[in-house]
Amino acid sequence: MKDKMLFSFAFLLVLAMFVSCSKDLADGDDALGGVTLRIKARGQSGAASEMTVATPINLYVFDTAGQCVAYKSVASEKDVANFKLAAGAYRVYSVAGADAANYSLPTKEEATPQSVVALKEGMAHGDIMAANSVVVLTDGEETDVTLTMSRKVFMLRNVTISDVPENVAAITANVSPLYEGINVAGEYCGENGAYSVVLEKGTDGKWTKQCDAFLMESVGNPVVTFNFTTTDGKVKTFRYVSDKPLAANYKVDMTVNYQRVAEPLLKCLINGVSWAGEQTWTIDVKENEMGDNTGGDVKVDETAPEQGTVYKGCYVLKSEQSAVSGNITIVTLLAPKSKCSLIFNADDQADVKKAVDAGIAELAVKGVDGWRLPTKGEMEYIMDNRADINNNLKTLGLELIYKDMNGIYYFLNTDNKIMCMNEVKSSFPPSSGKAGRNLRPVATVTFLKK
Repeated sequence: MKDKMLFSFAFLLVLAMFVSCSKDLADGDDALGGVTLRIKARGQSGAASEMTVATPINLYVFDTAGQCVAYKSVASEKDVANFKLAAGAYRVYSVAGADAANYSLPTKEEATPQSVVALKEGMAHGDIMAANSVVVLTDGEETDVTLTMSRKVFMLRNVTISDVPENVAAITANVSPLYEGINVAGEYCGENGAYSVVLEKGTDGKWTKQCDAFLMESVGNPVVTFNFTTTDGKVKTFRYVSDKPLAANYKVDMTVNYQRVAEPLLKCLINGVSWAGEQTWTIDVKENEMGDNTGGDVKVDETAPEQGTVYKGCYVLKSEQSAVSGNITIVTLLAPKSKCSLIFNADDQADVKKAVDAGIAELAVKGVDGWRLPTKGEMEYIMDNRADINNNLKTLGLELIYKDMNGIYYFLNTDNKIMCMNEVKSSFPPSSGKAGRNLRPVATVTFLKK
């Protein structure tokens, strides 16, 4: 009888422990070991204004083998996420501001540090932040980690144009190229982002657009393009190529003053009222230097061409809905022909650029503006998909992408240096006069539906 009572007591004790453990798991604790890891997020210090962490806060924990062993989403920076893990080293990644309604978040089973936190179709970015930290857990010790979040977006608050001539019937503004998003590790990804707006004329005569849009950083130095359509259907373009990038953690206002004086000037003032400081961009451009836009970078209410087809004699390399806005389609065009054997001083990037710019001018197709070198990402895409691209080019009667020693192409590196890439995606400096070094520019056209 005594043995039965002891057995019953032991059974009840085990059952109570099981119920308690089950409750812990139901409450969301990841029980993979006996060591407790507590994670809390906070805003980056040192900013001009206090930074509140965007929500929800998505936490991914990876082991040294790169496997995601735990995931949790917390609703507030005041919350503490508890993980029960085995002793060892881990890296914690956090992406804040990306919710399941607007983003496709990788699950624990599929997540890697390079997994893209993808914006869903038709959605716009929120106040996205990221952080990561390495932590080592020891048996018998609890560990607290505070992640310091950094903002990955800037905010374009508004665009205002004053003193516009009465014969202007429509104005569009476009900023590109922008990164399209980030991955779990907080690194930028996708280089074809753009943001376009249609301005509206107010009762005070000013053309404005209140944007309040969160946008990813620019890919290098951005191009800001304004298209002015007059009542007779003509389009004038003012394009400003910045000498610095649009950086995250800044609030940006664009104020353009169309000054009609003896020698007309178009003055564009871009003010940055920063969460982390202040920034002012000032641009003065003579009106008579503005170009006639016969093709344009922004097409309003025109159907975007499909990938693999021809648009104005150019191959449609990509046709993608913008990650920024569902009414924008970003089309990347590949010039129909290439040019080789450029002559320049290979030790002087300025001289290389001069030769490349001259070559691009020769290869530019009428009706399409903004021809440029492919970015590193675009050139890698071409090399990765060369076989499929060539099948389409052959069918369409356009020049193929060359291969082997003849298939080396110029591109613009992430540090704004002109480099060359071969079919296995190896990069190296340009060489003057080489027949196998090819220049084949690309252009980006934005199609905007009102």
